[in-house]
Amino acid sequence: MTTPPLPEQKPNRAEFFAASLFWSLGTLIVNILPIVFQALHQGRGLSDERLGALGTAFVLGSGITSASGPFWVLRLNARWVTIGSLLVAAFGLLGVAFVADIAGQTAWWFLIGLASASMATPSFTLIGYAANPLRAYSLAFFASLVIAALASYGLPLIVLPRFGDQGVLVTIAVLFAVATPLALALSDMRRRATAAQAAPTNTSRRLAQPSGVRLALAAPLIAAVAGAIFTGVFMGAIYNFADAIAAAVGIQADAIGPIVAISLIGALAGSILPWIVGDRIDATVMIGISTAIVVLMYPVMLMSHSATAFGAAFVIHAVFGTLGYTYYLGVVRHLDMTDRIYIVFPAFQALGVAAGTSSAGFLLAHFTPVALFDLSAALAIASWFILVVAQRLSARLRRDASTLAAEAVLQH
Repeated sequence: MTTPPLPEQKPNRAEFFAASLFWSLGTLIVNILPIVFQALHQGRGLSDERLGALGTAFVLGSGITSASGPFWVLRLNARWVTIGSLLVAAFGLLGVAFVADIAGQTAWWFLIGLASASMATPSFTLIGYAANPLRAYSLAFFASLVIAALASYGLPLIVLPRFGDQGVLVTIAVLFAVATPLALALSDMRRRATAAQAAPTNTSRRLAQPSGVRLALAAPLIAAVAGAIFTGVFMGAIYNFADAIAAAVGIQADAIGPIVAISLIGALAGSILPWIVGDRIDATVMIGISTAIVVLMYPVMLMSHSATAFGAAFVIHAVFGTLGYTYYLGVVRHLDMTDRIYIVFPAFQALGVAAGTSSAGFLLAHFTPVALFDLSAALAIASWFILVVAQRLSARLRRDASTLAAEAVLQH
């Protein structure tokens, strides 16, 4: 499952390293947001309601930038956008730390959200131009999890006790500022877009027809919806509510921390497996296996009466949930013949996680975990069938394109 680009489109090692780093930094704050907000809660006494408003502002800023990515990312120079975004994000974090009062923090967090997505989007786009996007995203996602894990352990254990919430914010700002020179390794995305548009492909004649345009747009969009549903269920509905679900089934609260920590190691394994497996197994099959195992872990977690059984099921759920998430990154890119639709996939996923988190909170507050697991299982299975629809639409487009290409050869 590869999307072969032009040779000059392939990012070299230095460029891929830089893109992986900046995608990781662009998603760092959202990955460690609970730790940052915990520091603000302890240091400034912000209420849960106030922290929720700040989180909404951050997600809104990030979402606006990500969702609009297809309209701007291929028109601007990636290296200067990334450098500017790093500096703006660092400035915003310093503003939160030293300038903003409690009432004025909302605007600062909105600015940080805009800047974070602005550094992540060009790098996410660039990784999609690799010779094998699936393996490239797998390796880059693994790197992002490693950086997030190091920050998750280092900030609360080393920085927060000594320097408080200001130290946490300044540390992240310094990290952004120090990484700025590495953005010079990124290439100009405008040249890649121009080269891709000028390149002759077997699908060019088919895409020129209205039906071809519809299929070319529909396949990656439908796959992105499937991926958003899967991610919303796996991460938003189940992973984000590990403590509430465990408490509801009778697991002691002090066992949750170690279980979540081990599940992070499992997530690292799940993110790197697609890089190891590559194209030897069809991506739809791998996502189907991941979905099936994730769903099978639901009754195990629900009926477990010991921390060991619950923990084992939760860790397996993390491994295969992350595996499926990573494969969706590759699938959406593979199906996108426009080289633009896949750019918006992170925004789809963020929307899915937000919807999953909101729905899970409502179900756990008004019903039992059984209702949450039943709905999650139905949605996870439905997401795989939606993916199959997207794959068939893409196969139809490619088949028609091959027919047209063969007819063109015969005519000449």
